[in-house]
Amino acid sequence: MSQFKIYVADVIDNADGTAKVILEFDDSTKEGIKQLYGWKRWSSKKFEQLFIEGLHNYIKSKNNSEGSSGGDI
Repeated sequence: MSQFKIYVADVIDNADGTAKVILEFDDSTKEGIKQLYGWKRWSSKKFEQLFIEGLHNYIKSKNNSEGSSGGDI
């Protein structure tokens, strides 16, 4: 698995309950992501979709793991 250095520079909460996430990463991370996904050129829109999907899957897996821990009755 490849490792990329992506830094969350800021998270801005919106009035409607959504948030804007500001990310910072270098050109080598961009190149690595392009190569991993077979992109010919960098696409901010494709990366945004990829990031949102990954974040959604991460939250979903965390919620599932917390729910399956048994918890107190």
